Amino acid sequence: MSAKDYFITFIKGIIIGLSNVVTGISGSALMLSLGLYENIIDSFNNMLKNKKKHILIAVVIGILVGLLSSFKISTIANSKYHTQTILFFSGIILGGLKLYSKKLKKDFNKKNLIISIISAVLIVALFLLIPKLEAKEYIEFSKTNILIVFLLGLLSGSLLIPGVSAALILTNAGYYDALINAFDELLKFNNINSFIILTSFVIGFLVGIISLAKLLLFLLKKYKDKMHYLIMGLTFGSIIIALLQIKSIEFSIISLLSYIVFITWGYLFVINVIKE
Repeated sequence: MSAKDYFITFIKGIIIGLSNVVTGISGSALMLSLGLYENIIDSFNNMLKNKKKHILIAVVIGILVGLLSSFKISTIANSKYHTQTILFFSGIILGGLKLYSKKLKKDFNKKNLIISIISAVLIVALFLLIPKLEAKEYIEFSKTNILIVFLLGLLSGSLLIPGVSAALILTNAGYYDALINAFDELLKFNNINSFIILTSFVIGFLVGIISLAKLLLFLLKKYKDKMHYLIMGLTFGSIIIALLQIKSIEFSIISLLSYIVFITWGYLFVINVIKE
């Protein structure tokens, strides 16, 4: 990879990390849209020997930069530009989905189309059926809560499945704000309990994401065309899930124009800049 390729991959990682500003945006759907999905899965499975591990490093650093930045801009994005932010990321996913679908034309048939439709319906139905628990502001330090946070990290590792949002999982479980507050406490260097809690979450997350990566790689090798159409369906479903997060729509001319601009901006960003 050239220095330019490293930089572009890093920027893609930042975009994925920034998606944390709104719940419901699937990080893996963005990975697919930005042309990183299968490379990342492959890299997770062969971190020590794979020649593509530099891709994973560049993406992870970018995601961390985007993630840390998202904590600072999330209030503005959610309070003033919530709808525009969702539409921007939805446009990115939509543009990537168009590019991805072009690669699957040779495998198109009725069975694969049905797989895409069913997977899209199932991921949206799962989102609608999962109950939302009362939000917690802080996590009390105890062995039970450390285990709960570990399990939430494990579950959040399922973000490699397009349509699944780790932020949405944590929000519905009621732990999103509490983990954000724990992170803020950690940055102040005045709470060792926050470090232990977040470490438990990170360990669970890594175990979950690496285990799922191995399963996905196996399925992609054994059922390549079917898995591609399954992934495409899940990614399309992720757009619906993201749009369902929109709280309100203003019908003024300026607002409507801004909605069109942001979704088009995201779409063209992928089609003309990120395409591979």
